[in-house]
Amino acid sequence: MQPNLDSIGTLEKDFLLALEPGAKAEHPNSVCELSKRERREQHKIQLRKDEAYKTFAKLENFTNKLPFSKLPRKTLVIVNLGFGAVGGADTLQIESVFLKFKGFERVIMAHEFRGGDDAQIARDELHEKPCTQLNNKILFIEFVNHQDFAHLSDRVYNGSDKKLDMVPGLLYTDEFISADEEKQLLDIIGHESEDFDGTSWLTAQNRKIQHYKNSFDYKKKHVGDMSLVAHTEIPDLIQKLIERAKQAYGIVADIDQLTAQCYSPGTGISFHTDSHTAFNDPIIIISLLNPIVMEFRHPSTHSLVPIDLNPRSLVLLSKDARFGWEHGIRARKSDLIDKKIRPRTERWSLTLRSINKNVTCSCDYPALCDSNSLYVRAIRDSKNK
Repeated sequence: MQPNLDSIGTLEKDFLLALEPGAKAEHPNSVCELSKRERREQHKIQLRKDEAYKTFAKLENFTNKLPFSKLPRKTLVIVNLGFGAVGGADTLQIESVFLKFKGFERVIMAHEFRGGDDAQIARDELHEKPCTQLNNKILFIEFVNHQDFAHLSDRVYNGSDKKLDMVPGLLYTDEFISADEEKQLLDIIGHESEDFDGTSWLTAQNRKIQHYKNSFDYKKKHVGDMSLVAHTEIPDLIQKLIERAKQAYGIVADIDQLTAQCYSPGTGISFHTDSHTAFNDPIIIISLLNPIVMEFRHPSTHSLVPIDLNPRSLVLLSKDARFGWEHGIRARKSDLIDKKIRPRTERWSLTLRSINKNVTCSCDYPALCDSNSLYVRAIRDSKNK
C-alpha cells in the first residue's frame, strides 16, 4: 500500500520511497547508499523525533493535527526545546542559536523572523542536526501555522491586572502571607531537607511532591489511597491560612487535601483541569520562595492568559476558572516579564483542595469533565455496593 507521504518529513519520505518495488538508488539519502552505521543513526534520530512530536502534541493539547505548516512561515518552533516538550532552555540560549541568521527578530518561545524566506534558511541549517550552542542536542524545527501563532507564542506577561478579568472565577492576591509565615511554611514542609530520595517525597512529572491528609494519584488522575500520604494531618499554620482564605473569599467547602510541590528550574506542569469528580470548588494555590508564570487556557477558543505568581501570593480557581479552563506552567528556564528576561529559580507551592465525596459532577464543561469516564464510573459503582 502506498504510504501517505504528505504527512511525514523528508527523511521518512526518502526511506519509504527507497523501499518501493523497483526503486532506484539515485537519491543521495536513499537507503541503498547509506551504510549500516548511518542507517542506525538515522533510525535513532527518527525515534527521538517521534517521541518529541508526541510529547509536544500531548503537552500543547493538539489531539487531531499538529499546528505546523508545510509552507515557509516567519515563525519557527523548536519542537523538543523550550516549549514544555523536553529539554527546556532559557531564552538567551535559544537566542544564541538564531542570532546569526538574517531577519531574526525575537524569541517568544516561538522564534520569529521578519519573513518566511529568512526562517526557511534557519530551518534548513538547524532541523534534525546537532546544535553546538545546546550541547549538540539534535533539534526538530517546524514552521507554525499563522492561526496557531497566538496560541503558541503568547508567553509574555505585561503586568496588567485586566488579564484576571478574562478568566471568570480566577482570583489573585499578592502578599497573602507574610515573609515570616513563608519561612515557617518552608520549614514545615522541609524545603531544606535532603529527604527527596526518601519515602515521604514522591516524584510526579519531574517535580517533587508530598501529600497531606489525602492524596492525589497522578497516574489515575484522581484521589489516591493512603499509601501516597506522607502526613495524615494538615499542619496547624496551614489550617490557619485556610481559615483566612475562607473568610477572605467566602469559601464554604472543607479543605481536606494538601499537596506540597517543588519545581526545580526548567520544570513545568502540562495544561490540565483538576479532576471534577475528585475535588470540589475551589482550588487554592499558595506560591513560595520564587515567582513563576502560570497560564490559563480555554480549550475551545484557545484563549491564553498568563499570570505571574509572586512568592507569598494566593491564586484561587473557582467556577469557570476551576471547571472550564485549563492551567499549566511551561517547562522552560526563564520567563519574559515586561520585556525583561527573568531566569527561573527553585519554586515551591501549596495546593489546597476539597475532596468530592460524591464523585459526581454536573458542570457545563463536558469536554473537561471526567464524570462519565470508565474509571470514575467504577469508583461510583464500588461506593454504591
